[in-house]
Amino acid sequence: MNQQTHFKAHLALIAVAIIYGGNFIVARDVMTREFLHPFVFILLRVAFAALLFWITDLMWVPQRMPRHRIPYLLLVSLFGVGINQLCFFAGLKATTPINASIVMTSSPIIVLLTSVLMRREHLTPLKIAGMVIGAAGAILLITRGSWNIRFESWGDLLILINATSYGIYLVLVKEMMHRYPAVTVIKWVFTLGLIWVIPFGMAYLPETDWASIPVDAWLGIAYVLLGTTYLAYLLNGYALKFVPSSTVGIYIYLQPFIAAILATGLGIEKLTGYKLVAGALIFAGVFLVSILRIPEKS
Repeated sequence: MNQQTHFKAHLALIAVAIIYGGNFIVARDVMTREFLHPFVFILLRVAFAALLFWITDLMWVPQRMPRHRIPYLLLVSLFGVGINQLCFFAGLKATTPINASIVMTSSPIIVLLTSVLMRREHLTPLKIAGMVIGAAGAILLITRGSWNIRFESWGDLLILINATSYGIYLVLVKEMMHRYPAVTVIKWVFTLGLIWVIPFGMAYLPETDWASIPVDAWLGIAYVLLGTTYLAYLLNGYALKFVPSSTVGIYIYLQPFIAAILATGLGIEKLTGYKLVAGALIFAGVFLVSILRIPEKS
């Protein structure tokens, strides 16, 4: 892999972090005011993303997926769409946003451990140090400098399952990214993902009052559908073709930092010392895991 391709992969991961960082602000209204039941929202996300990926695949790089790969992709969709999204939304309803955010910081560590257990990557001191430093920075930022957090809700367990599921997904899907175009792979992940989310979403779909959803909420929904679902998964898929799964995972720590920067720029929050320290720790962790590393097969 040449240096330019490696650079583009990291740009894609930064773009994903920015998209998710903006999601904390743009889509917060949709989530907190509950215009859509969480399971209906998930069904909408998966169905819309599957449609967009089919269109993109037909216009861009149409390629048939061999039938013998479908069972493996069904497994990938279970972790990347089914368990991941269903547990996340269900967990949010039973825990606090801070607790959920802290538990989610386990995801990059799970990605690394899963990659090592599946012999897809090698565990190195630099990666261990990077994960620990990055996690410390993310937790410092999320807790606003206070470490007095209690975990006592079953919702925290659901978020942990969500983080674990997404970590496994990043490792499993990487094999497919090596063999087929990213758009083709993600198209099938979301198409097969409908199998897991339709039973949950359809149960609450008749209760949805579409006419009561205001324009500003629709804009937030559009951001989630186009940004955090379609673009984020596509860019992550592209990056996975060229960098290890642990590198994709470590960029998750940038998301709360970018959200804090955007909130500061919009005047929602103020720039404080703990944010600067947290940002420095996060960037140090990303550097150790993704930049300063021993060359290996990706």
